[in-house]
Amino acid sequence: MAKRDNKTKQRGQKEKISNSSPHDEEVDSRDEQLLRAIRETEVEKEDVVSMVEGLVDVLGRISGQSSGVSMPRQSASSAAKTKTAPDLNDIAALLEETGSSAQLRSHEGFMDWLRTEACKQKKFDEELRLIRRTIDIAGENNDHDLGILAASRAVKLAHLHAKSNNQLLSELFWLQADLYALAGRMTDAFRSLRQCIALADPDADEDSAAYIELARQLEESKIRGQKLRESVL
Repeated sequence: MAKRDNKTKQRGQKEKISNSSPHDEEVDSRDEQLLRAIRETEVEKEDVVSMVEGLVDVLGRISGQSSGVSMPRQSASSAAKTKTAPDLNDIAALLEETGSSAQLRSHEGFMDWLRTEACKQKKFDEELRLIRRTIDIAGENNDHDLGILAASRAVKLAHLHAKSNNQLLSELFWLQADLYALAGRMTDAFRSLRQCIALADPDADEDSAAYIELARQLEESKIRGQKLRESVL
């Protein structure tokens, strides 16, 4: 009886093998290949991890730091975004204490403030007052580039917070034009002059009496700026 059962099992196994299709054998083959690839990938991952850890150790020894992995450094752009804005009280105090454009230029916080292209609406009047004071100091020191930087910021802030105030914008464009002329930058000066005239009198053109008179004044400023530079030399 036992012999008959064994023969029956063997016959069943042979029938099972004979009944398996080529497709099943192909699937089994792919499965084996997939498992082998997974095992190889795991080995590669371990190799990569080991290699990275070794590289970190080398870099740590070179820099004199520990071999522990440190957090990535903050990028320059991210640092700039998180940098706190200069306090207006500090800027005001600095402008009250000094009449030297060189001292203003050497003050990092002040130059950061002067290059900032925006401000809060409620701070606009105070910002504009400090910018005008900066332009005065720049003029007293014949530092036309600093004056131009300040005037350009005034124009940008006025566009943000006083765009409908044509009189203010026209005045600021004229101030900017005169500073450009003093620096000998006449192309920029006349561009600012045209913006000034367009805001003050939209119907005026370059043949208008106002334009001709202001253009004459810019030429005088150009000559004055040249003489100032020559006197320094």
